[in-house]
Amino acid sequence: MHNKLLYFTTLLCSLLFANVLQAQQYAAGPPPPLSKQDKEDESNISITPFYGYNFDETFEIDGGSVYLNDGSIFGVSLGIEASPYKEIELTYQRQVVRASADLFYFLGNSYFETRANDDIAIDYFMIGFNGMKKTSDRITLYGGISAGMVVFTPQTYNVNAAEKFAVALKGGVRVNLTDRIGIRLQPQLYMPIQSLGANVFFGTGGSGVGISGYSTITQFGGIGGLSYAF
Repeated sequence: MHNKLLYFTTLLCSLLFANVLQAQQYAAGPPPPLSKQDKEDESNISITPFYGYNFDETFEIDGGSVYLNDGSIFGVSLGIEASPYKEIELTYQRQVVRASADLFYFLGNSYFETRANDDIAIDYFMIGFNGMKKTSDRITLYGGISAGMVVFTPQTYNVNAAEKFAVALKGGVRVNLTDRIGIRLQPQLYMPIQSLGANVFFGTGGSGVGISGYSTITQFGGIGGLSYAF
């Protein structure tokens, strides 16, 4: 967790430093306003299919721990530009990852150790805001926060899906290849903030996999995608 936060903080500091350097170019005054034709031609909606990667994650619960493997993620985002400096963003992201739980518990006077494994689908449905800074005609730096819902769905155990509230921090760069098409690179930190127990992933039953005890997940990773503006 500390390493993930360090990576993300370093990235945001780098982006902020780049913004400060760029701002010095406009010390004599703001950039010239857009012409009427430029405003008409400017796109304010973009869609970005993306693919990426999340690092592995281990979180402790009472009586054991749960481990999420690293793995690929994919999804799509829709950006709606509210102003040249602000953007509303809708995001869907999905990951199917292997989860393992090592649990230790007492049942009566007997002590048990249980290990459970399953593939878990993790789906995020998020809405958020980005602050944007154009450093040139082709490059835009941005950072923002999102909130929404995450759904955990075990792929093998006969357990209902669990829905939790989630937030996300993100920052990155967009490079326009043309007026309509660009590349987007974004590190991100997704956090389901409601407590999570092993029963979210593996359910309950005679094996005791549904043991209580709660923790919070932090999923750090990055995405890249091709944006299309219209």
